[in-house]
Amino acid sequence: MSDRKGEFKDGKPHGPWTEWDDDKNLRREGPYHEGEPHGLWIGWHPNRVKASEGSYVHGEPTGTHQWWNEAGQLYQEKDYQSGRRLRTRIYENGKLVEETD
Repeated sequence: MSDRKGEFKDGKPHGPWTEWDDDKNLRREGPYHEGEPHGLWIGWHPNRVKASEGSYVHGEPTGTHQWWNEAGQLYQEKDYQSGRRLRTRIYENGKLVEETD
């Protein structure tokens, strides 16, 4: 079970939150607003390399979300607008190999 730290407002997560895995490695961090992700969220691999990054507005993904492997190489990007996925890009060895709408 992971460990979490953050504040509640009216029984819902609100404000900055941080989560760690069982080995106390930073797992993810980002803000909530009235129980929903709201703002920039960043995820981490156990080796402390960034795993993911993306923004939310009232729980809906927005903008470009990115994912990296444990070696730090970008392998996927997804573009969102108002929670709707617009485009996905897949990378291999740092090169774009597939793009879908």
